[in-house]
Amino acid sequence: MVLQGGIDLDNNFLPGVATLVKGGYGVQTYYPDAPFMLPANTAWLDLNLQKKPMDDVAFRKALAYSINVQDIVSTAYANLVQASDPTGMLPTWDKYIDKAVVKELGYTYDPEKAKQILAEAGYKDVDNDKFVEAPDGSKIALKIIVPNGWTDWMESIKIISKSAQAVGINVQPDYPDYNGYLAARLDGTFDLCIDNQPQISNTPWTHYRWVFYNPLKDIASSQGGNYGRYDNQKAFDLVTQLDKTPIDDLKGMQAITSQIQKIQLTDLPIIPLWYNGAWAQYSNAVWTNWPSAAEKDNHYLPVTWRGYWNLSGIQMLTQIKPVPPAQ
Repeated sequence: MVLQGGIDLDNNFLPGVATLVKGGYGVQTYYPDAPFMLPANTAWLDLNLQKKPMDDVAFRKALAYSINVQDIVSTAYANLVQASDPTGMLPTWDKYIDKAVVKELGYTYDPEKAKQILAEAGYKDVDNDKFVEAPDGSKIALKIIVPNGWTDWMESIKIISKSAQAVGINVQPDYPDYNGYLAARLDGTFDLCIDNQPQISNTPWTHYRWVFYNPLKDIASSQGGNYGRYDNQKAFDLVTQLDKTPIDDLKGMQAITSQIQKIQLTDLPIIPLWYNGAWAQYSNAVWTNWPSAAEKDNHYLPVTWRGYWNLSGIQMLTQIKPVPPAQ
């Protein structure tokens, strides 16, 4: 229906967008080239800190260094997404990122560094099966889950598993149905999972409220975030302080986010991976003047899910114009 002009605005992930945009189908996206979409949220790797070895910060850091996010970007998404900043902060919040902290404590894909961290922390392949055992000699066999049918995430965790296995961490992809995935995430019974709940907003507080959600006892019932059960009162207090800081106090907010980022990148309770797109493909068969990056066009958000009507989706509707009838 998208190709035939039967849908005016499609807000689903649609593989092969590059071919459609450039193929003469009348399909338009916000950007005319990769990544085609505005970033809407961050895809995170949730780690269950209540389970070994995820409770070990050295293991978490080794896992972070092992993941080839660029392979996910180019292979699973055909460059429809962008790799995340180590803080996970969306590009719209760039002014709140302390670049010095990221330079000091951030990480990139470096499998040799991952192997070094594992070795120094006592993780060794004792039985020569190409996978490391824990420092106490116990086997490590982890599952990373996403909902069955979510094809982009399914492909992504195959890449994550392959990357982890290449440095000696036994991670296997698993695809429960959505209800099984959700129950494991909320109940804290998972090992590793992908999640992307917090969305773009006018304040980075919404981002950090999700990453460091507290109280822990309410996680399952509220779906508020922090599914790995990271417990750090200083981080919780900083998020509360951020909430109380006026959004026009830029320096005050930056001082707080800098402290939060230092905690986050030191402890690595959660690993940001890539920016999911604000999926939006539009047809010019009936309506035109959709949002785009072109200077002359409107720059509203062309998305209708998760409250995006309130984030300029309504304004988008005021700008579209009917295609003049053929003469």
